[in-house]
Amino acid sequence: SIRKEANFSHPIIGLHVRKGDSCHTTLRRQRCIPITRHAEEVQRMTDRYGVKKVFLATDDTTALSDLKRLLPDHDIASITQYDRSKLQSGDRVWLEHRLAKGELSGHELLTFTARDLLLLSESDFFIGHFSSNLSRLAFLRAAASRRYPPPFISVDGPWCYHWRMCCTLSANFPHSSVC
Repeated sequence: SIRKEANFSHPIIGLHVRKGDSCHTTLRRQRCIPITRHAEEVQRMTDRYGVKKVFLATDDTTALSDLKRLLPDHDIASITQYDRSKLQSGDRVWLEHRLAKGELSGHELLTFTARDLLLLSESDFFIGHFSSNLSRLAFLRAAASRRYPPPFISVDGPWCYHWRMCCTLSANFPHSSVC
C-alpha cells in the first residue's frame, strides 16, 4: 500500500515543498521559498501540536535529505520510489511542454502526483503553498473530507483561488511576492 511505502501514520504533518518548474519558468523566477523556511514552519507546527512526524510531497531531489538535516528530531516520510530528478528542468521548460515532447511519462507523473496529493490531503496538519494548485487542491480535499479545515500554514501567501488573481493582495508574508 502507498501508506506503507511512505511510512505514513497518524498524527502527521503534510508538507508540500515546491522547487520545480514554477521556480524557473514563471514570474517567480529565482524567488523559490528556501527549505529553511519550510523547516521553520514544521517546527512551529510541532511546537504548537507536538507532532514530529512529517509526510513530504515535493518535486525536489534534495528536499528530503535537507529536511532530515534541518529537523533531526523529526521523522520525515516520503514516497521514495519515484525518481524526482525527472521533474528537474531548470530554466528549460514547463513540465507540460516536456510531457508534450515525450521527455516525461504522463502516466508516471500522474501516478506520482496523485499519490502525493492523496497523502497530503490525509495528513492531520498542513503546510504548503497557497500559490500552488497542488497545495490548494490537497488542502481543499482535506477540508472537504473532514468538513473542517485542518490546522495549516501557507509559506507563500494567503488563500487565493488562483495565484495570478492574488498579486494585489497585501499580506504580511515574507515570500508573498509570487507575482
